[in-house]
Amino acid sequence: MFGGASLEQLKFWFDVVQTLMIFAFWLHTWLNNRHAVTNAAIADLKKQIDLDLGNQILKMAHLNEQIIRLEQDLKHAPSYDDFARVYERLEDLSQKLSTLTGEFKGINKTLGTIHDAMINKGI
Repeated sequence: MFGGASLEQLKFWFDVVQTLMIFAFWLHTWLNNRHAVTNAAIADLKKQIDLDLGNQILKMAHLNEQIIRLEQDLKHAPSYDDFARVYERLEDLSQKLSTLTGEFKGINKTLGTIHDAMINKGI
């Protein structure tokens, strides 16, 4: 009836085809489950990356605010020229203080001489 194939041969080939179809269905299901697990893991990683990226953006915004504040503070900070002028004024004050120290030593010596003369004369 089927080209001279016996019922046993047909049953054998039917079993082979059926086994191959079951294996193909199992393989298809396994691959789909594997893809689903992989896709879920990728989705979790994307969420984590988005969260980490959001945190990094917040940190960068905070650092940017700090940099802006520092730049604003630096605008009011003394410059090198300002320090040079302060140094010149300190040098001038140092010289004047040295001069006054010398003058006071001279005045002290003069007063000591006057004092000694007054004591010697009995005044």
